[in-house]
Amino acid sequence: MKKESPIYEQMEEWLIHQIESQAYREGEKLPSIRAMAEQRDVSTITVKRVYADLALMGYIETIAGKGSFVCALDVPKLKNERKEQLVSALQEVICSGKLKGYKDAELMMLFTEALQREENR
Repeated sequence: MKKESPIYEQMEEWLIHQIESQAYREGEKLPSIRAMAEQRDVSTITVKRVYADLALMGYIETIAGKGSFVCALDVPKLKNERKEQLVSALQEVICSGKLKGYKDAELMMLFTEALQREENR
């Protein structure tokens, strides 16, 4: 069975990419929650969560009664922060594997296997 990430995570990644690639530019107003939900064929609850998460991450700012706007971004810094979060998560997995007795070479093989499985999803 294929396991996909939740819709809100997929949409967050998509919108982050849109902002980082400047499809949505600094200061630009994003579609309303309802309009974005219709455009992306998701629920308004999903869009509300995505907008809230992106606001916490510093990508957008929501102003009551006016809408959500793309913040001034230091894209390299944001990408680096996301990379560091991923490295941290991988370090936790490595630590868990070592506690279970796996050696570095075995962990590399498992990582490669996981990548291949992901490609075949």
